[in-house]
Amino acid sequence: MGKHSKSRDPQREEPKGNRLTESQKFLKKFLTPAEQDSDAHEGSSETGKPDGTDADSECESINTDQGTLSYLKTLPTKQDFLDLATQIKTTLKEEVGDLKAEITALHSKTADIEHRAESVENTLESLLTVTESQSRAIQLLTRRVEDLDNRGRRCNLRVRGLPESIDQPILKQTVQAIFNDILGQQPANDLQIERIHRALRPRGLPTEKPRDIICCLLSYTKKEDILTKARQLKVVKYGNTEIAILQDLSWFTLQQRKLLKPLTDMLKERQILFRWGYPFSIQATIEGKTHTLTTPEDIHPFLQACKAENLDLIEWVKFVQLPKPTSLQHKEPWMEVTTPKSKRRKMKLTPEKLPPQDKTKDTG
Repeated sequence: MGKHSKSRDPQREEPKGNRLTESQKFLKKFLTPAEQDSDAHEGSSETGKPDGTDADSECESINTDQGTLSYLKTLPTKQDFLDLATQIKTTLKEEVGDLKAEITALHSKTADIEHRAESVENTLESLLTVTESQSRAIQLLTRRVEDLDNRGRRCNLRVRGLPESIDQPILKQTVQAIFNDILGQQPANDLQIERIHRALRPRGLPTEKPRDIICCLLSYTKKEDILTKARQLKVVKYGNTEIAILQDLSWFTLQQRKLLKPLTDMLKERQILFRWGYPFSIQATIEGKTHTLTTPEDIHPFLQACKAENLDLIEWVKFVQLPKPTSLQHKEPWMEVTTPKSKRRKMKLTPEKLPPQDKTKDTG
């Protein structure tokens, strides 16, 4: 009696042509899909063939192993990877070294630019301070020159409205007769007029207003009497022509009075008494108290006393005050930022970076 042979499961048994070695199964993971499809196609074609002999299957296995070995020989070795890593490290070191040099140069240039900008800003701030002080000095000097100009005109009177037909030879006699008439004296009475002439501008057309007549009297008292009586008369005529007797003032004073006309109109409308002062100012009496407007800084309290805070006097401010320079924006002082030693990342010392003596110790 012989031994019973083990029963074989036809489903679990694979055809000999489809048997793969362990190396083939391992390499199959790295094959491209196209190669896998071709292998699958070859396998399917082999399955379609009738089972060969054991010798044929062994030959095919040998051929497959030889193909696998030839494929493995074409793959990069460990030394190739080490050479590639060394080349990459060398290239990165060179690039990083160049970047560090450029960053260091930019850092030094930026620091120099910041220091220069800071010095320029400090110089500019000092210049702005000097400019403001000079502006105040110029404003004060302008007031003094204006006052000196008006003091030089203290004995001058300005006659407005006298026709241009009255020429220079008879001009003194005509004006003197007008002044004597205002004072109630004889026309031939000598008032000691030192100088008299028309305003220094070209003569206009006959249809235009005549030029003003400026006359200088030797006596300041006599000049004040004529001016006071003319104000009391309110209307002074020469023939059929109405004329005006005014105090001669500097151009700067006249321009300021013109720009302050909205203020004087408001004071007249509210029946507030006011007078002009020298050096230039305007004084108003409100509820028994005198308020004075001299500089732009006095506008707010003066208008507040007059209860006219909404009155706009910006044009007068622009005329008497120099424009203020634009101040610099506040800027934080520049500080050079450096990384603290405690936060610097320490480089790990690998065997390649160790000193020669440490390497010998490590290898020993």
